[in-house]
Amino acid sequence: MLTLMLTSDRGSVSINDRERTRCRRLTRHWTFFFSVSFLHAEKVSQLSLSLKDPVSQTERKMSVCRQRAGDLVAAYSRSLEQQIVGRGSNLACRDEEVWTQAEGLLRDADAQEAHCLGLDPLRVMAESLAAAAAAAGGAAGAGRVRTGGGLQGLEKAFEVLEQAALNLYLGPWRDEYKVVKMYSGMFTHFIKPVLSMPQVEKLFGLLGYQASSSRSEQLRLQAPAGGGGGAASPSDLLCLSCAFFLARRECRLLRAALGKREGDAQWELSVVRERQRGHGPQAAMDNAKKSLASDQLMQPYDGEAEVDLYTDQHVKGGQREAALSPRRG
Repeated sequence: MLTLMLTSDRGSVSINDRERTRCRRLTRHWTFFFSVSFLHAEKVSQLSLSLKDPVSQTERKMSVCRQRAGDLVAAYSRSLEQQIVGRGSNLACRDEEVWTQAEGLLRDADAQEAHCLGLDPLRVMAESLAAAAAAAGGAAGAGRVRTGGGLQGLEKAFEVLEQAALNLYLGPWRDEYKVVKMYSGMFTHFIKPVLSMPQVEKLFGLLGYQASSSRSEQLRLQAPAGGGGGAASPSDLLCLSCAFFLARRECRLLRAALGKREGDAQWELSVVRERQRGHGPQAAMDNAKKSLASDQLMQPYDGEAEVDLYTDQHVKGGQREAALSPRRG
């Protein structure tokens, strides 16, 4: 194990590479925390000035929403640090307090404004569920999403992405994180059922991965580039980790609002689209009910049923039998 010797006026201090790594992580956490705190102070100052100016109520709400999102990132960072120091673990967040804070943000704020951490999960969800609805038959109640799909599958996919972001945030030097194998069990079971290839490339691209030019089923982490591009910065990776966490919470809230309708492709898609319009989880569900009920009323009559009304046909044993009436005249 590599050991460094640091000298000072009090003598030499031995620091091994493991301790150095922990110090680096903690320093990175607190550096970001203080930068977020400074950003919050600036936001509050801007908000107080805006109250004196004729700024629209919408802009004020957006400013407060961004501040709350910043508070969530800070809480997420503290929870991650406690998890690392206390248990030596960097698994995706399951802190109840952070979960409650995220739920409050999603319930109180416009959904599009709440998801302001570098990810638009509602768009990802809508695209995925639209494909699932088409595969299930389109009409409300016509079919269920396939196993591993729908909101439940998306929730798990976002968790995998959160873990991938955390891995890069805490261990960007580790070789095993530099290549994502799209034929691995994790990818096959939790990513492919809900995300198309363009979505995969876009979402993993946020973390700094690109399709490998030499291996068709691999995504390779790009080296940092001076002119932009390449791997994401540590602060971006922390924000994206929290963004994927918030996307997980969004899926869980919508699943709870759907109740027994969960798993119905068209219902799930309708609720997500209502969320994109800015409605809260329960209001989105209520509007989805009205929308789908209206769609059912507007559906045309079945062609055969319309013919039945004007012809002499009898049904025997599930088969149609024509009754010919004699011609007159």
